[in-house]
Amino acid sequence: MYLNINRIIKTSKAEGPGNRFVIWTQGCPIRCPDCSNKDTWDFNAGKKIKLSELIFQIQTTKNIEGITILGGEPFLQPKSLHYLIKKIKRNNLSVILFTGYTYEYLNKNGTYYQKKLLKSPDLFIDGPFIENQKDFSRPLTGSKNQNYYFMTKKIKKEDFFKIKNKIEVRLETDGKIRINGMGDIEKIKQIIK
Repeated sequence: MYLNINRIIKTSKAEGPGNRFVIWTQGCPIRCPDCSNKDTWDFNAGKKIKLSELIFQIQTTKNIEGITILGGEPFLQPKSLHYLIKKIKRNNLSVILFTGYTYEYLNKNGTYYQKKLLKSPDLFIDGPFIENQKDFSRPLTGSKNQNYYFMTKKIKKEDFFKIKNKIEVRLETDGKIRINGMGDIEKIKQIIK
């Protein structure tokens, strides 16, 4: 089984509570205007990685609290992600999963594996980014329409809302500058141009 990914960051403090292993999936039909991850839209881009290899990378990364899965659109690869989450949770790691779809839409119209994936994470964050509802005051979300679903007690609601949004800037070995996290990334891009 494979997962088509855009990129991975093995340890990040900007994508949820504690140190997190972060996976960006590749391919997105939603294509929110002003999306900060437009490089994840193309279905023909990305890199296919064996799930066994990805699970090994996660299990051998030290000092992580959990994984965060973003897009692209993760719900386009529900069977692979459901399997990944099932394996990772056995290691007592927490899982945060984002989607541009809404919980209600997936619960009503989702495929068998999309519905299974919907119930898999500890924290599920839904909704597309909507520019005229931009709001960085809440953890990990960029617009007011996005919702949190605490699916288990692994991530405690009262602790989660104490998290402050952060942005990480990384210089990659190929010379590219990568920015991740939540905040006004467009302003930062203007500063570093």
